[in-house]
Amino acid sequence: MHDLKSPLRITWDVPADPLRADALFKIIMEARPLFIEAFVSHKSVWGFWGIAGELEKLRQTRVTVIAEGETLCDKAILSCDGCWMKNVSLILMPPYEEHGFFLCAASHARELLWGLWSTNVDMEKYFAEALGRAKGFKRGVAVLNPPAPAEPLSRKTIENAAKAWKEMELPENFEARIHDLFLSEALGLNPFEHYHGCAACQTLAHVDEKGNLIACRTAPHVIGNLLDDSLQSPLKSLWRSQKRRDIREMLSQTPKECRECVLADKCGGGCHGLSADGLGRDGGCPGPGFFK
Repeated sequence: MHDLKSPLRITWDVPADPLRADALFKIIMEARPLFIEAFVSHKSVWGFWGIAGELEKLRQTRVTVIAEGETLCDKAILSCDGCWMKNVSLILMPPYEEHGFFLCAASHARELLWGLWSTNVDMEKYFAEALGRAKGFKRGVAVLNPPAPAEPLSRKTIENAAKAWKEMELPENFEARIHDLFLSEALGLNPFEHYHGCAACQTLAHVDEKGNLIACRTAPHVIGNLLDDSLQSPLKSLWRSQKRRDIREMLSQTPKECRECVLADKCGGGCHGLSADGLGRDGGCPGPGFFK
């Protein structure tokens, strides 16, 4: 793939400080990404409050807001002009909110999904509930790549998820965005339909609360800090750096133990952030020949 001047997709942990959130949002937008996925924790509601007004103005960049329903019901966010919600996609994270007025407002979002992290804890506790809620509202689910340090899903977790999926009797057009290749396979989906190898430092980057530009939320190789005053156009400058290219080259290598697998060209070793050393084979892979 041609080396891009800036990432197409950025995941971002919104900071608590409104001034820092505003500064980072402007830096990110200067690079003109196509997609931003902003995670809003309960402690960062005022940071989100600082940028909410900008979201309704966006036209070329598609923003997804990822948050617990309780967080989005916080008075700081509810005090914002609600027009921002109509211009974003929402992924509701557990524990899921019960308030009818909130779901009524959320239904006006461009897109609404019930989400959870791809961890054993979230999957065992919330996956069946997410499926049921999404089915009831005729929406979809998103199982997101987990924050580091992360562990692969266990076979037991995947088997339980596949059982819940089957018992739910979901419609054929049910939308499911599944980060984990092996979970996707177990659910009867095509794991390679939208997966073309690790995108970290190629088309994807992550920005943490401190402004660090990182390869990926799950593979936290730090490229540099966007709040470095010595940088002009910080995101583009760091993206063009040799350090970013070195990290990309490192992550693009197919692990040695995967090279004899017939699917090595498609899988590339899976998610390196789920390997024992951050560079090897995805720890969730049972071994060559798993995929049908």
